[in-house]
Amino acid sequence: MNNKKESFSFRIGKFFVPGISTRFSNINPLELILELAKYYRRERLRKFVMYSNLFGPLMPKLVRPYIYRKLGCRVGSKVYIGREVMIDPRWTSKICLGDFVTITDRCTLIAHKRDMRNYKVGDWLMETPHIISPIIIGKKAHIGVGSIILPGVKIGEGAVIGAGSVVTKNVPPYCIAVGNPAKVIKEL
Repeated sequence: MNNKKESFSFRIGKFFVPGISTRFSNINPLELILELAKYYRRERLRKFVMYSNLFGPLMPKLVRPYIYRKLGCRVGSKVYIGREVMIDPRWTSKICLGDFVTITDRCTLIAHKRDMRNYKVGDWLMETPHIISPIIIGKKAHIGVGSIILPGVKIGEGAVIGAGSVVTKNVPPYCIAVGNPAKVIKEL
C-alpha cells in the first residue's frame, strides 16, 4: 500500500481514469487536465481504429497500420490489421510488427502483466506494479482470429498462429502453433 498523500486533483483523476498511476498523486489541476486530454485523445483514436469501417477496404491495410504507428507501435510495411484488434493501449511502443504481418479480427496483443511475486492476502491487485515485456511478430507471420498474444512473446518469421490461440511462449519461425496455451503442431 502506498503511503503518499493524494491530492484532491489526483482523487478527481482517479474517478475519470480508473487505474491512473500513483506517480500522479501530487498532480496540480492544470497538469491533470492535460493528462486527461492526452488519455481521451488516444482512447478516441484507438476506438476509431478498432471499430470504424469509414475507409472500407483501405482500413485494415493502410489506415489502421498508419494510426498504430502514430500511437507508437513499430509497424512494418504492408501490414494487415483486422477489425477490433486490441493492441495494448498503454504500452503500444513495446509492440513490433514486421513486414507483411497479418493480424486478423479480434486479436489482442498485451505487453504488460501484473507482478504477482510480492502479492499477499489483503493487498489490492491494482496497486501491484506492472511487468512490461515487448511483443515481436516477425515478417510474414499470420495471427488467427481471436488470438491473444501475451507479454514477452516473439513470433518467428512466417509462423502461423491458429484461431483462438493464447500465445504464452516464443514461437519459432515457419511453424504452426494452436491451442490454449499455443503449442507447435507442425514445422513448415
